[in-house]
Amino acid sequence: MHRCFTAALLMLVLAACGASAVPSRSVVEAPTLIAATPDPSPSPIDVTAEASPSAPSVPDRHPATGLALVRFVSADDPKSQVFVVEADGSLRQVTGVSGALGATRPVWSPDGSRIAFSGPRVGSVGVDGQIALVNADGSAERLVAEGQFPQWSPDGSRIAYTKVDDVTGEELSTYLLDVGTGEVTDLGLGYSARWMGDGDRLSFNANSFTPEGLASSDLYVLTLDGGARQRLAESTQGFPSPDGSALLLVRDGIISLASADGTGARGLANGGDPVWSPDGTRVVFTQDYDQAARPLLAMMDLDGRTVWSGVAGSMPTWSPNGALIAVEVFGTESTSVQVIDAASGDLVWQTDGVQPAWAP
Repeated sequence: MHRCFTAALLMLVLAACGASAVPSRSVVEAPTLIAATPDPSPSPIDVTAEASPSAPSVPDRHPATGLALVRFVSADDPKSQVFVVEADGSLRQVTGVSGALGATRPVWSPDGSRIAFSGPRVGSVGVDGQIALVNADGSAERLVAEGQFPQWSPDGSRIAYTKVDDVTGEELSTYLLDVGTGEVTDLGLGYSARWMGDGDRLSFNANSFTPEGLASSDLYVLTLDGGARQRLAESTQGFPSPDGSALLLVRDGIISLASADGTGARGLANGGDPVWSPDGTRVVFTQDYDQAARPLLAMMDLDGRTVWSGVAGSMPTWSPNGALIAVEVFGTESTSVQVIDAASGDLVWQTDGVQPAWAP
């Protein structure tokens, strides 16, 4: 059942890549589950992993504290839920979704008070997808929009997301939700929206076609509150730095560093899917793939120097202080969330799950 759900989940979130096994190291003992108040039906289950005799005891503050992830409540329940790692290492269930697939893709608000996620309480997720919110303590779970891939604004007042018309099959469009009022604004055709700087601009991609009919995914920047779209680059993805002063550009498998307007680009490394560190000084990215086409990660500084490489994983998310990185690792029998040391790439902790997201 878990493997069937994982396949469906991958189709929903377009995260089908995995990675080879990480070499064995001493790791912190895996947690036990604690069910949240919103979903009283399941009983906690013991998921304590077998640790090596030299594994350290759980410290006063667990290394994965504040990490959200997606997993099943029990082997008999086909719905996934969002859990959060507590300071003592236990996993606390936050969502109580009763839809067909359950909760997926958690994203923390900037102040850590709420989590946006996909997979609503009411009905099944369609082609379009649906977005819900829940407070960090598991209360006030509610639907807020139809769409997918929510991205919080830096001040937490708005959410940018992508939506496609289920009926007409039109191209993907980007929308903006005012969290306080529920007002939705159509920003036009585009996808992969990412906030820049203080939140007055969005970078995104939109498709164009040459006279010969060839498709190109071009990078744009939109200034909100009446600003015009500006095309920065053709066939390029853009990843804004935390302060919005720079962009990582990915084109033809090459990562380059450029200014916020896309100028002055200089190559850093071969790879893709870069994720900035919180302080904007380092980048973890997909550098290579193993023989099963599963991703291997590397880290570099802004001069393109490699810090480490060859670590299995996808969907990297940084801890707030930049000391740790959580990734999901797909194996032949199960999928795990692993926390690694950002300085060395060494494994620190792991548990069953997917789609990690660290609280700010």
